Amino acid sequence: MVLRQVAIAFFSSLALTACASQEQQIAAASQISKTDDQFQPFRRYTTGIIRNPPLDAASNGNYEMELISQVDRASGAHGVALQFTIHYFASLKRNYNEARNAKAELLPVRGVYHKKYDCTKSTGICIFQEAMLIELHENELRAAGNGGYALKMFPVIGQGIPLTIPKSLIASLYSAVDAGEKQVASVQQKP
Repeated sequence: MVLRQVAIAFFSSLALTACASQEQQIAAASQISKTDDQFQPFRRYTTGIIRNPPLDAASNGNYEMELISQVDRASGAHGVALQFTIHYFASLKRNYNEARNAKAELLPVRGVYHKKYDCTKSTGICIFQEAMLIELHENELRAAGNGGYALKMFPVIGQGIPLTIPKSLIASLYSAVDAGEKQVASVQQKP
């Protein structure tokens, strides 16, 4: 039953992607959510999810991404990461474990999660899901040009996937972070 639900969710995400244009997805993803749980050592700002259309036949899958910014309560230090999740059909796990920016600099990849579902014995094909957090440099992200912030995900098996974080999504995230942190600072300064 669980395997069928995963497969249904996988195909539903493909259908959902086909219904919404890239502009509509970016507009929806630009609605930033803020989590300010006093029991966590940070405040978190998260964009919505952007689902990309199915990849080419060789890749046989689709992916989604969202930006997450955290601000440390004690120090005020900022951190930002891209949460990247890919779903694909294959006989072997690709093992996405490396990311590089447009200058070919290695970006730290954390929290790698791999899951294999619903394998077909006759073909040896399975549904794979891989998810990870890619740590980004806030200064580079804020300085991204109109084309957005480019990076590329690399698997152990197969070709890499170029990604672009839209400039409008970056602007929405940092507009919310800056406004939220300004509000926190003004509340903390009041007697």
